[in-house]
Amino acid sequence: MSNRRREYHRASLPTGPSTASSAMIVRTPARRNELPAFSLRELFLDFSFFMTEFTSMRRSVLTSLSVFLFATAILAPSQAVTDTASGSTPEKHVFRLDAVDGRPLFSHDIPIEGTDVRFRKEPKYEGTDIVRSAIRAGRSKDEYLCFAWDSRNGVLYLDHNRNLDLTDDVDGFRRSPHKGKSYQLFRNIYIESMVSGYPVRYNITLGLNRHERKTGFCQICSGWEGEIRLSGGVWHITIIDNMDGIIDGEDVIRIDDATEPFDMKYRHLNPDIIPVPNRLSLGDREYEVSYTFDTENGKTCLTVTLTSTDTPSGTVVVSGYGIKRLVLSGQCDAERYVALYEKPGAILSAPARIYQRQKIVLFESGDIGMLRTERDMEVCVSENVTTAFALGCPLKNIAVVTRNGSYLMFNYRLLGAGGEIYPQHANPVSVSPPKFRIFCGEREIGTGIFRPG
Repeated sequence: MSNRRREYHRASLPTGPSTASSAMIVRTPARRNELPAFSLRELFLDFSFFMTEFTSMRRSVLTSLSVFLFATAILAPSQAVTDTASGSTPEKHVFRLDAVDGRPLFSHDIPIEGTDVRFRKEPKYEGTDIVRSAIRAGRSKDEYLCFAWDSRNGVLYLDHNRNLDLTDDVDGFRRSPHKGKSYQLFRNIYIESMVSGYPVRYNITLGLNRHERKTGFCQICSGWEGEIRLSGGVWHITIIDNMDGIIDGEDVIRIDDATEPFDMKYRHLNPDIIPVPNRLSLGDREYEVSYTFDTENGKTCLTVTLTSTDTPSGTVVVSGYGIKRLVLSGQCDAERYVALYEKPGAILSAPARIYQRQKIVLFESGDIGMLRTERDMEVCVSENVTTAFALGCPLKNIAVVTRNGSYLMFNYRLLGAGGEIYPQHANPVSVSPPKFRIFCGEREIGTGIFRPG
């Protein structure tokens, strides 16, 4: 502390009414390189002043810290997010999916088994070729929506109130626009069910074939959708239940990158419909997933809870490029696991598991549109072990020629780097189908295009 600082401190000390010599202390500045002399009383006063300032500063810091901690506790979200790497409580995220009716990006088809139904009371049918059957619409085996189908006239009678009486149902009469045809559709059929004490309304399209009689398909066009936000990104998910009221592996889920909306012109490809998992890896982190029904504003919603796991991971090396999305999936006992990667690089981190299936979506090309495929090949990812496989580009064009009598059959194959086959889909009209030319020596003798099928 300099001499001037000492003079300031001494002048600011309180003085008593004693002698003037004790009230006024004058000190001349010391010469350069000359240490000033101080008495014990002066040192004691300087030390006392220092301790006073230190105590004041400490109180100020403690007060500020207390205010900060209090504000943090008040403004923090209700759900605590904890880093599992520290060995404490797992990280948990809860999301709500709202019901969607008639406008999901995909549908879920389930077969209709031939079921004999005897109604207590029936209307007067227009025709005589009547098919009586039922659709399962609940958890128990006796929960069905029964119907009668006048196949020749394209009329459907629905037993909505499930009392085996086809004459007293509201909206129980439907007429197909495909009257007289072998294949008939009946759209926007609503089925009401109680699931875990909550009412759930399913929207289905019923497809019936006159030649298959009591079998057909039920296309479920309603479900639940919403966004999940994690540190690795934002995803839009849609879940469709098979009408048994249990979200499990018999149901389907679609997961899309929310930052890149799905192009509806490729809706026929259904690129990422997978069985609902209970283990999901997003953004290089795996979560245990549970599904429960709840209600919000009088409507039944689906609550999805993601809890982080400490599953060990391994390294995956993908030799190939042009991959827009890679989905690894598998099942072991009751565990159904999925690892999803958007625009993956050459080196990935994946939970240590055995994956039985891979789904690949390539970046869209102006010449061939969007390509996707899936293959059943076992990929074993072990902890601290590198697993390598090939997928994606470069692509190879293959033409397979076979003889059928006096005809030559040309079949086109588009192979990926790992030998996976990318089917030729009915892409939009702006995408040109692959072409071929036939030569005999140097003379061209034929040309054509490969059509889907």
